[in-house]
Amino acid sequence: MWLPEWQVDADGFDVAVGERIRWSLVEMDQRWVDRPLTEPRSVSLQLDFTAEDRDDADQLTWHDLTGTVTRIDQVSARYVSSRDPAEGGARMPEAGGAQQHSVSSLWDRRPHHGRITSWIVRVQS
Repeated sequence: MWLPEWQVDADGFDVAVGERIRWSLVEMDQRWVDRPLTEPRSVSLQLDFTAEDRDDADQLTWHDLTGTVTRIDQVSARYVSSRDPAEGGARMPEAGGAQQHSVSSLWDRRPHHGRITSWIVRVQS
């Protein structure tokens, strides 16, 4: 499960390894996950606190997940200007340049380069 950094910081959200959770998730854009990571990882869902406010909210497929957090990986990357004309030079995570560090909670942050972009959270149901 993907958890974007901006949502964690905006809401002061925290979760820790060993914690029991019950979340409603939406589908994740796998291309966004693949961009910064050096090794491909299948991350099909994301926790999105603002999904209900999106223009396409009525088209989202929700997935309820209940279980115990078994691992949290902090993902950090440097941001660079995109060379893709479709992205208009927007600042994006450097392709293949992310670092991943296993952490005990979202606030147990490890030293990293660039900035934290997200966490990958594994949950066992």
